Amino acid sequence: MKHVYFLLLALAFASCDDLDFGEQYKKTLYLTNSKDLLYTVSYPYGVADNKMVFSVYCASSEPITREIAVQLEVDPRALDSLNTQRRLENPLYEDKVQLPAFCYELPEPLRVLIRAGEQYGTLEVPVDLDGLDADVAYALPLSIVSNNAGYDVNPNLRSIVHEIVMVNDYSGDYSGSSAEAGGAIRPVMPILKAISANQVRLVVHDMEDNVQNLATNYMLLTIAANGTITITPWEGADVEDLSGSFYDRVSRSFELHYRTAGKVITGKITDIDAPKTE
Repeated sequence: MKHVYFLLLALAFASCDDLDFGEQYKKTLYLTNSKDLLYTVSYPYGVADNKMVFSVYCASSEPITREIAVQLEVDPRALDSLNTQRRLENPLYEDKVQLPAFCYELPEPLRVLIRAGEQYGTLEVPVDLDGLDADVAYALPLSIVSNNAGYDVNPNLRSIVHEIVMVNDYSGDYSGSSAEAGGAIRPVMPILKAISANQVRLVVHDMEDNVQNLATNYMLLTIAANGTITITPWEGADVEDLSGSFYDRVSRSFELHYRTAGKVITGKITDIDAPKTE
């Protein structure tokens, strides 16, 4: 009798492989990369086909058998929510500003299609950096409005604020030195801010690297194709180009020669992400 019991039990477990329990949880839509609401992407100056990419994912335990159309909208409320939350967390936070409509092109209707048999669909939005202020943190906020399948939308992942960070081949974090002629050499770790495809802004010698002092503390470096650099003041800074400055594309380093406040300065800085050489 005991043997019969175990035999029946084994047959019951074996038959479970043939059972179809159906969908284990209902299909739910959400915008990818929206976990923290803010999603930041770098876009290079001088590129003709910059595109913002938005993706909608359908979480499900079974394949999608029909095409899903997910309707989106530009949602300033999502941007306001982000700015309010971040200001509470950080008093020094600078608000993101909604990307002006003249620099991007949205399709009509504004929607993402998820094809049958796939889990996600994407939307590409062309964006043009010309005419944007390099010192403004621009972002495009989008939210899911509806979908033609009646699927649920994750309430915590229905919106995204897609921030644009404008960069070029020279922008980024640097380290090196800045020295007065006949004086001490001081270590520096400046951030070079992209202004155009071949221009970056750099703090002057020992001045405070603080955008609150843009009118007096910065200079503009314009890099020619052969690596020659022209130095000009940013707004009202006291800076004079002494010529001889250049950019080495192999080592990704700058050597700068200029005068400020009557002092002759030589600066040597290298991109901290440049490959290290022996």
